[in-house]
Amino acid sequence: MVSLMVQNVTLASPLAEAFQLVEFLVGPLGSIDMKAIPCPASVKQLVASGLDVLRTSLVSTPEASTAYSNLSANSFDNLTPIPKAFASQAGWYEYGGNILCDGFGGYNFSKGWMMLTSRVYPCDQAVTALLRPTKDVVLLAGIATGFPQAIDATTSVADACRYLFPQGDDVRDAYFLDAAMFLQTYIRPHDKVFLASLAAVAFDDASAAQASMMQYINRVPTLPLLRVHYHVLNATEPGFLFWGWMFILEWALGNREVVSFQGDAGSIHLVTEFAQTTAADVQPRDLPTVLAVYMRVMLLYVTSAMLAIAVLVVVYVFSCRGFVEGSNLSTLNRVAGIVWVGRPLLLLRSLTALCLLSTATLELTFRSPGVSLFQVPQVPWYKTVLSAGEATWLVYIVNDICLVWTKQYTKMYASCSSLLVWVLVAILTVVWPVEHCAMMTASTSCEIDHMDFQLVCHSGAIVIGTATRLHLLLGLVCSSNVVCYVASRWYVDPGRLHPAKLTYHPSLLLSAGSQYFYDAKLWAHKGLYHLDPASALMNGLVTLRWRHSVYVVDVKIWRSFAIPLDDSIYLPKHLTMAVPLVE
Repeated sequence: MVSLMVQNVTLASPLAEAFQLVEFLVGPLGSIDMKAIPCPASVKQLVASGLDVLRTSLVSTPEASTAYSNLSANSFDNLTPIPKAFASQAGWYEYGGNILCDGFGGYNFSKGWMMLTSRVYPCDQAVTALLRPTKDVVLLAGIATGFPQAIDATTSVADACRYLFPQGDDVRDAYFLDAAMFLQTYIRPHDKVFLASLAAVAFDDASAAQASMMQYINRVPTLPLLRVHYHVLNATEPGFLFWGWMFILEWALGNREVVSFQGDAGSIHLVTEFAQTTAADVQPRDLPTVLAVYMRVMLLYVTSAMLAIAVLVVVYVFSCRGFVEGSNLSTLNRVAGIVWVGRPLLLLRSLTALCLLSTATLELTFRSPGVSLFQVPQVPWYKTVLSAGEATWLVYIVNDICLVWTKQYTKMYASCSSLLVWVLVAILTVVWPVEHCAMMTASTSCEIDHMDFQLVCHSGAIVIGTATRLHLLLGLVCSSNVVCYVASRWYVDPGRLHPAKLTYHPSLLLSAGSQYFYDAKLWAHKGLYHLDPASALMNGLVTLRWRHSVYVVDVKIWRSFAIPLDDSIYLPKHLTMAVPLVE
């Protein structure tokens, strides 16, 4: 295999000294298996529980959040902890720690580890191994090391900082002391005991993984290379465990890997170089809220259209000096909504309202420096009642669709069904509000969505809505209509319905809703039905009286026509401004 790689120029012949050392200690190149070791579940549980305890502590008191915000990692650029086991090699030369590279440079070992094994960084970069922990990693490492239970935090921090190069950085050391004091002050006693038990289990599992750091070194450049490695969780050096835990925690958080190189001669488990996660904004088109944006625009259109119609109705009322049928104006949503907006958009509005009524409200609020959290706002009862009224839009649609069957009974049961739905939905929302819940999976699961492009991972879900409530609301709307219709058929005498229906000929210019919802008792004269301008507008008839004619635009069929007026015919005063519905 080696000869083949030399032949295709993958390797140079003779092999570099570092590769010769790999063949001697691990096995021939080309026959070494590289396997990624998964982070132990106990370590992930420690991270999850530790972060949960930290977040709980931050929310508990404003002082805790202020102390957390004051922890600043800007006092240092990079940490270079060196185990005491290599104190005797402090003056030696090092040539990198990437087993995939053939070595480089020749730097003093006392300045820290050179770049570790990495699949990202090229081999010719002579840089130190990166250890730049976040505040959370430092605090979690302190928890795992036992800082919360330490009798003297100053001594514990001093023992850990003795492994750093250079020593004597008071600002840097004070940062770690502040972190230790934060853990001792704001972590509750029972949480300290709980996290200590998790850390003990995690230590055993992480130690069993034998995660190590490796370096190529020699005493002088003319001597052969040596390979040294160090287990990051080495119990023989308790002071270094604080730094070792940082490598393990970054492994759990996905910034590092532990890779096992297994060959014929031996094996080694190496911690990889720190890999910075890439943050990118989610494309708006990929968000599940895009549909909500479109729905919101449609709802704004519906609201604007209904508001415009209402304003025009008021204008017509003033233009005809108040000679209108007042009861007709109460059907603005039922009649004008169906005619001017249409059933599809009203259905969208009604379903949106039902979805909102089936959804809990969570608001992201700022509590104190460094603390933002979701809270459930307290909604006043009258706002809940008003929002429940939005469910009646679906009632209007159901009433309108059922007109072909309910006919003259529509006017008797429609208002009752709307009121019943409003009351039931309001009571249901107040008595049994929708509550959110969070569900976490035992472990994060990922699947390939697009090879070499995108992974989709699932670690949990926050549920703020319930389909059960939506189905219940839909059932209330339908059942209320059925109950009210059956009651009207049972108790109402058909002879009492529409007593004026025999005094005029029904007009084809009327929509189905206006045919059954409008009150025509006072507006029929000599067999001809007259419609006041405001009611006509709601019915889709835009009218303009000019001289001896009424010019009409029927938006239902998009036709315009003129109705001639005969001034010689006597009309009651309230009909003089009305529109005669002449076929």
